[in-house]
Amino acid sequence: MAHRSKLLLATCLLLVPISAQDAGQAGRAKAALAQRLKAALTKTGSQSDTAFRLQWGPDKKAKNNRKKMLAQIMGQTQSRATTGSWHETHRVVAFTGAEDDELVLAGTRMLARDKQHDWRRRNGRFADGNEIRHIPDPKSLLQQLAAWPLAITHRSAGSLNDRAVEIISVTLNSDQVSEMIWSGALPLSLTESGAINMIAFGRQFGANKQLRPAARAPEATIDLAISIDPGTNLVHAIRARAWAKNDPNGMAVFIGGNIANNGDEEEDEEEEDPDANAPLVYEDGIPKRSRKDRTVTDWDLRLMEHGQHAPTPLSDQQKQLLK
Repeated sequence: MAHRSKLLLATCLLLVPISAQDAGQAGRAKAALAQRLKAALTKTGSQSDTAFRLQWGPDKKAKNNRKKMLAQIMGQTQSRATTGSWHETHRVVAFTGAEDDELVLAGTRMLARDKQHDWRRRNGRFADGNEIRHIPDPKSLLQQLAAWPLAITHRSAGSLNDRAVEIISVTLNSDQVSEMIWSGALPLSLTESGAINMIAFGRQFGANKQLRPAARAPEATIDLAISIDPGTNLVHAIRARAWAKNDPNGMAVFIGGNIANNGDEEEDEEEEDPDANAPLVYEDGIPKRSRKDRTVTDWDLRLMEHGQHAPTPLSDQQKQLLK
């Protein structure tokens, strides 16, 4: 018996340093992965003359007619798709759509034109005067991500346009979600609750000394899948999925390009929710989460011609308007 106890003790003593060594190796591997991600974001964000393609919108279409009608009232039934590039002195953005909207941004100046209007100065509006809810700025987004400690949740190998890539998955914390949305790095439509925001805005009026209400922090989980070329350590794609919390009181609210309603409306078809107690399952770097009481929005950024996309020379008219 004594011999058996000594043997067990010796075995335990041998296991302790092995387990500690494994934990240490795992910690060092995770730190190295975080450093590699930071370096890739920093390097890509420091490049000029880079082209991009970006689109965002609800990950599936609403079948409910009332949701569609309310979405039309809120003015965001369509997903957005843009192309563009950033350069040393300016950034250009083109919106896909019937209007052929184009923007040029340089410093504090912005120019806009469409197929009905020539170039003119604008501030947050298209050439025809309509408000622009989001103007993509991939370089600022990359720089913001590079400045943060990011919670890496998964790593996998993948391919992008026949290019082998390393996919690093990240989940933003609540403060990072707020900063991303409020800075304009990600579109507000990923997380906003329009009806609640309009109510809060309305309360600002009625008393001259009434203080502005505190901004309502976005209630959403945002997962990122960042695709990196291991050979160049450049970011080639960032996919985001926002899981925005629906209004708990049953009122219709606008979230992520959709209208969500908890009343007795016909429900959109849902896929089976994953087991809450099981480990997250990842698909192309994005975890599968429960959709219950959530509106899901996708955001997909692709980067091309890193440092090699020559800018189209600005016209004399553009140069004059940008002064």
